Amino acid sequence: MLGSPAPGQRRAGSGAESHEVPSAPGEVPRSRRHRNRRWLAAVVRATVLQGAGAFVLVSAMLLAMNELFRAPTAAPAPPAGSQPSAAAPAAPAPVNNVLPLLGADEPIFGQFVNYLGVGSDRESAVGHAANRDFDFVVYDLEHTPFDIPRLTEYLQWLLDRRAIAEAGLTATKTVFVRMPVNARETNEWVTKNVLDTGVHGLVFPHTETVEQVLHAIRSMRYPQAPGVPDAEPAGIRGASPAIAARYWGLTSREYQQRADIWRLDPQGSLIPIFIIENRTGVENARAIAQALAERSIGAILWAGSGDMSVSYAGDREALAAGLDRVIDAAREFGLPAGINGTVDLEERYAQGVRMFVSIGVGGRPPTQEQRQAVGR
Repeated sequence: MLGSPAPGQRRAGSGAESHEVPSAPGEVPRSRRHRNRRWLAAVVRATVLQGAGAFVLVSAMLLAMNELFRAPTAAPAPPAGSQPSAAAPAAPAPVNNVLPLLGADEPIFGQFVNYLGVGSDRESAVGHAANRDFDFVVYDLEHTPFDIPRLTEYLQWLLDRRAIAEAGLTATKTVFVRMPVNARETNEWVTKNVLDTGVHGLVFPHTETVEQVLHAIRSMRYPQAPGVPDAEPAGIRGASPAIAARYWGLTSREYQQRADIWRLDPQGSLIPIFIIENRTGVENARAIAQALAERSIGAILWAGSGDMSVSYAGDREALAAGLDRVIDAAREFGLPAGINGTVDLEERYAQGVRMFVSIGVGGRPPTQEQRQAVGR
């Protein structure tokens, strides 16, 4: 029938709830004007019947009710010709989770894996990813077979997609690899092979001289563009970033920009770690620390007590003095020092140690009391 409502619609005034007609910008909505007229009539009636006292009381009540129904005040329009302020660009997600801690001069705690009973199978990797007591792992290739496929599989199982999504990270845990070659061997191909898996830093055993350190740094860096401030030490790493970039959650181009040395490059996320663990290395520890600091290279000097004890033929006093020399050299030139285990953690922290590495199935993380004592 003509004039009948379409299916699903109601006639106006049929008793169904009405829909407010949109008002022009700045105009009071019609329903609100209707409420105001009813309130005014109520005030007039109260004034006539009860006198001025009732007028004041009713007026106050109606003003309070009016505030409840007040429409939200629109934000003032920007001046003509003005541009909205752009939001600050979001900081890139960290690809090396220990860098913010080291940058704040806080200690970091880790454990060896693939070494002395701590496994590197997929179940172990999942467990390591969930273990919040350790900030990083050191995957051992020095005293175990040089098995890159096994390392690659471990890295993939170490990823925790839920943790990454919730925390905005690109990796679950920082991974360093203790290299199978000593620093003095200068095997560039091994450095390249391990970095291409996507790890966050390399540990060079038996570091002895400044020359060895600088060559290791060069082997970790891609060649730099001409004229950049951080061109030296000149990079010699060969480029094949696809696998490492995927692990870091970046494009290949982004990976090459950020896979540089911490502190040396503003975006650098790789940490070189040098274990000083024999007489020659101890004698040159201060020169090594100075050479790194002068070039703004962010590296960790690890005072290795195991092989250092062998180098000093079990002489405990010489060992203690050697460890102190390495730690003191790092502290003098503003570099973090590392050490095995968490024994005397508070004293070592005060001395300048910032990296503590638990070793073997008996290696325990720091206690809650220890962590609190050093600000973690």
